Amino acid sequence: MLYIADDTVKRPTYRPSGGDVNDMHVFDNKLYIGGDFPYALDSTGGGQTVNNIVYYDGLYMRKMGTGLDDVNGEVETIQGYRGKVYVGGYFHSAGGIVVYHIARWNGSSWERIPNNPFWGWYDHFVWDLEVDTLNNFLYVGSYGGIWRYNGYFWNLVGGASVSYNFYQLKMYKKELYLSPSSNLFIDTVEFGSAARWDGAQWLKLNKKVEGSVSAFEIIDDTLWVGGVRMDGMYNLGKWYTPEPTNCNWLQPEIYVAGMDTNISINDSGIVHFESNNAYAESWQWDFGDGTTDSIQNPVHTYDQPNDFSVSVTVTMDGCTKTATLSMHITGMQDETAIGTQYLGQNQPNPHNGTTVIPYSIRTHGRASQQAIIQITTTSGEIIDEYVLNPEETKITIHTKGLAASVYLYSLVVDGKIVETKKMVIE
Repeated sequence: MLYIADDTVKRPTYRPSGGDVNDMHVFDNKLYIGGDFPYALDSTGGGQTVNNIVYYDGLYMRKMGTGLDDVNGEVETIQGYRGKVYVGGYFHSAGGIVVYHIARWNGSSWERIPNNPFWGWYDHFVWDLEVDTLNNFLYVGSYGGIWRYNGYFWNLVGGASVSYNFYQLKMYKKELYLSPSSNLFIDTVEFGSAARWDGAQWLKLNKKVEGSVSAFEIIDDTLWVGGVRMDGMYNLGKWYTPEPTNCNWLQPEIYVAGMDTNISINDSGIVHFESNNAYAESWQWDFGDGTTDSIQNPVHTYDQPNDFSVSVTVTMDGCTKTATLSMHITGMQDETAIGTQYLGQNQPNPHNGTTVIPYSIRTHGRASQQAIIQITTTSGEIIDEYVLNPEETKITIHTKGLAASVYLYSLVVDGKIVETKKMVIE
């Protein structure tokens, strides 16, 4: 029986039953437990089918939907990433959907991960997951190589598949340490039973590791390696290295919502940019249209169609690197009818508190004399009005205090309504 204990009391709770526990991971104040156990039993012997994974919330063991529901649905590894719980192992389905060896739990249901590189491969099991917090990457150890996932796309580390299982992964001193299923050779170079990836190249440990690595862990700034032979030591060794002297570890990237780099001005022209380096000391954005910003995740509005090269220069721990992304901005209102006047969709929508509304109020090169954003109920009752600056292209409005409902907002230029849109307050 599994007991959850504190300093004063032990109390029985549901326990995994019928197989082994292979991994546990704490995420969002919950303990996630995975393995090859089909059931969770209570102290009386009663229980329920959980299919290889549960979580403990401090009071109870709880099911995660129908679990990893196939005959060989064994869980090998669990990791929290981008607000969700990622699970890897032998399984082919999760919560009744086909997923192939890796899936994620959003708090209430299972999700298939887009562009899964293991799709269709029955033997490309996922053995370990590890998060690079400095670059916000998820590394995935499997048969054939190590994959890097950024929340949108997958890339094979090193660029080529190799015929090994990668059982253990660990970030240490900004580099990824890894253990293959046997003595690792890449392009005829022998690495032994452990190696490291510095963000650009494979590197040897300067002491050869032999045997099969079964565990990595860090304590006192030192990497401990279990299940190996190193310097005459059997089953346990340790490794220390200073911080890298190069900047290969810093890998900045630019993301936009849905990775849609084709934006229509008629749909608002608003782009939500994201830098993957949350712990950087500075971000310097250039949106390609003469404007800049210096926060991690800026929101920018384009008011002219064109192709723009967006860049962010990131500085962290003495390293500075730049990432670029091409944006294609299309669409423009009919200038013969309303010049360049337009009203965009507010973002975020729905919202609660503040929202940004994009607009343009220039007509054939002449600034309009008077322009406002007018907020009304759906029955036409005026709630508020905001005077617009003709030299600006967006305005932040504050809706705190308004009841949750659907409202209308209109661009009113020289007393005439140009366009009306809906917004939702939660």
